[in-house]
Parts: sequence; structure tokens; C-alpha cells
Amino acid sequence: MKQRNGSFHYIVDLASNPTGVELSTGGIYDNAENVLIAGRVAVFTDSSIEAMQIYKEILRAMNKCFTRKNNIFVSQEVLSLVEDGWRLTCNYNAPCENDFK
Repeated sequence: MKQRNGSFHYIVDLASNPTGVELSTGGIYDNAENVLIAGRVAVFTDSSIEAMQIYKEILRAMNKCFTRKNNIFVSQEVLSLVEDGWRLTCNYNAPCENDFK
């Protein structure tokens, strides 16, 4: 989908891609101070053996590179920022009580 600024935003319809795996990276939210947006890894459907194999391979790689805390993968840098008071959330507009601790 073409954006107003001329760039493109790609949308994957889950219904047309049942064997897909979602890998969304997180990062620093530029529109607010001290906010980190969590990434996400998800399988579109659990009925696809191929998708589950890809999903498990991604999780194996993440287990090697990151620490698991409260069922999410975080780097040492993220842990340090959270300890310094940064928010780690999936949704900036959500109440702080919903943040990952």
C-alpha cells in the first residue's frame, strides 16, 4: 500500500498465508521518552507443520542470543534500560500496569 510520503507499507493477509510466521522486531519508540516496544514472534496457524518448524527454529535461535524473562526474550541492553526506568510494552497507549516488568 503506497503511503502519502511515497514509501510503501506491505500487508500480509493471514488468511492467504496460513503457513506463515510473523517476526516483528521491537525497538525504541521515537515519539516518547524511554519507551521500548516489544517485538513478536507468532505462528499464523498451528495446523501447518512447516510454519511450526520455522517458528521453533526462530525460538531456538532466540534462546541462544537472548535472556527469557516473564516469557519474553530480552537482550542485556533491554534489561538494563528497564532497570533504569524505561517502559517495555507492546502498546505505548496501554496503561503502564500492562508493561512487561
